[in-house]
Amino acid sequence: MRKEEKSAASGLRHGFGQLARFGMVQARACACAVALSAGLGASRLLPPLPVARYTWSSSTACCSPYELIKVRLGSWSYPEDALTKVAGVPLYGGLLYAAVAGHVCRARRLMGLRYTRYRAAATTLVAATVYLNFFTHHRIPDLRRPLAAAMTAATAGTWVGFSVGAHRYRMPLTASFVLIGFFLWVAENAAT
Repeated sequence: MRKEEKSAASGLRHGFGQLARFGMVQARACACAVALSAGLGASRLLPPLPVARYTWSSSTACCSPYELIKVRLGSWSYPEDALTKVAGVPLYGGLLYAAVAGHVCRARRLMGLRYTRYRAAATTLVAATVYLNFFTHHRIPDLRRPLAAAMTAATAGTWVGFSVGAHRYRMPLTASFVLIGFFLWVAENAAT
């Protein structure tokens, strides 16, 4: 094997090794969220309990205003019985959002995330408008596409740096948002 071929093969091995390390760090970061989702999913396999499944899983959480409004507007529903529903939302709903936030915080710590040229005010303004759009798109036109363009503009030129093992990498913040959104979509659809 020529020197260039050995170098390319070594680079590929290193790349795949780093990808595997990245996956392991992400698995550590989302262990709590996975355990929670798996527990809820496994509860369907249990023999009938003396309380409804939603009630059993609601013991330590609360529902979010977001879910209360979305259920009221008919965006989704929780059809099973529960003693601990508030306006049609089981109390564990807030725990699911907390699990996602926990993953984000843990990944930030484990990977040593650092941002360069981050425009906090612009990003926060667009993010708040995105959240508002979740509620208003039932009454006024849905602004998802223009807001996605606005977020792309707000984060243009912003980089997120992260560590995988001893190596430091970076990627555009916009690309990380797209990847995060995709994997959240996969997780939501797998869980439901």
